[in-house]
Amino acid sequence: MDDAIAKLRKNKYRITPARKALLETLVQSLCPLTISALAKNTDSNEVSVYRNIELFAKENIVEAIHTNDSLPRYALAHGHHHHIACNNCSFVAHIPCEQQMTKPEHEAFAQISNHEVTYYGLCKNCSSS
Repeated sequence: MDDAIAKLRKNKYRITPARKALLETLVQSLCPLTISALAKNTDSNEVSVYRNIELFAKENIVEAIHTNDSLPRYALAHGHHHHIACNNCSFVAHIPCEQQMTKPEHEAFAQISNHEVTYYGLCKNCSSS
């Protein structure tokens, strides 16, 4: 969280109570959260959360995670990793990765800027019910 606040200050953004609460919620969360969940957890309205998340994404502080249910979820950006999502409850978890693609593996591309890999299945809670 300190790195995110330092980055915002360096780029001349104010550290408002709403932004600080949003960052604290993202740090404490065990999984990526939707705008709605972030708003509930920070006592902010969804429009304010959305605007701050857009700013955080622009500054590479958060990442958007897209799954089959079409609701993007947000988490602190923390390097190269993939995701696993539950088909039943939409729980999303991070999967650390050691390997990163550094050169295009397909002859039709000169450069690859990013990629996203999401595995789908049932989480432990859903598989035991």
